Amino acid sequence: MLRTLTPPPTGLVTTMPNTKLSLLICTRDGSRTIERAIRAIIAQGRNSLEEYEIVVVDNNSSDNTLEIARATLSSSSVSFQILQEGKPGKIYAFLAGVAACRGDAITIIDDDNVIGDGFISVVTDLLASYPKVAMIGSHNSLALPSTSHVPEWFEWMRGRYGCGQPYLNEVVHKTETTTIARTGVIAGAGSTFRKQPLIDCLNSGYTFYNDTQRGSGMSVTGEDLELCWLFRSMGLLFAYDARLLLSHLVNPDRLTIPAAYRLSRTIGAGALGTDPFIFTPPPNEVRTLTRLRHTWQWQLLSKLKRYLSLWARSPFPSHFLQENSWRSAIARTECWGAIARIARERGRYTAHINQVTDGEWTRYRVR
Repeated sequence: MLRTLTPPPTGLVTTMPNTKLSLLICTRDGSRTIERAIRAIIAQGRNSLEEYEIVVVDNNSSDNTLEIARATLSSSSVSFQILQEGKPGKIYAFLAGVAACRGDAITIIDDDNVIGDGFISVVTDLLASYPKVAMIGSHNSLALPSTSHVPEWFEWMRGRYGCGQPYLNEVVHKTETTTIARTGVIAGAGSTFRKQPLIDCLNSGYTFYNDTQRGSGMSVTGEDLELCWLFRSMGLLFAYDARLLLSHLVNPDRLTIPAAYRLSRTIGAGALGTDPFIFTPPPNEVRTLTRLRHTWQWQLLSKLKRYLSLWARSPFPSHFLQENSWRSAIARTECWGAIARIARERGRYTAHINQVTDGEWTRYRVR
């Protein structure tokens, strides 16, 4: 069940009946960029109380992020909420925001994102036109200070930095700008999802495996990918529209080779959240081999096998700028991130497998 939230401080919420869309900003120490993110939303020009709200959830910022957000929002006519989530980890801020959002749909805007003109109009029109679409992705591009250099290898890593367009498969409908599909991998930044399917899963007992910042010094990303697979398991559809533009203001410090490898390890660790959705069979299909695959031992061995295979293929990458060498090195790094997390979280990983296998939503299992 969702936790009951402490009401936000007086004066930080404006009255807003019948909200159609909530734009959720989860932030921690985002003072450098959050004002630009908020002003880009306000500039959309759809300021009727019935159109949308902005919800900011602060996750233990040590700077003046809250003050900047409060001042920016208070000077506008947009409806808003400002909340504080004390438990460290983006997933906790995210779930706190989801519980507080009063819209039927939620758009995720990171504190370093700037949405393009007409973003809200396109999203609301898509939601009205395609009622079976549960999640919509945007076209994200990299934004850097004018003095910064974009490394050559970034083009190969674009998707891992949330700068690109979603990957959609099993397309069921396509227009000049819009693609509707049965499966999708959509980055969290700029994504929009319907609130009710997620609430239904949470109320049925689903808990996210990925919580972004774990103990023992392990960082994990992947709550957005886990959400994609959760919706897919329910038989819902995905969409992408080329008119949904977003700029991702990436800190230049993240565009180094060591940072790229660190990111890859967190992505590999986060990918474990999708494992049960991928290898769980359809209902009523029970086999000994399948039950064996539903164990951390089997999954650890399978990932070790893949890691050794990748190592044998290219044990010493000659240069990060060579694409083939890069692909093997990054894949191996992601695989190692998964191996390290399974080794640390054997019991928790097994519990995640069991909840996906036995949860009430399994009746929607993808065939």
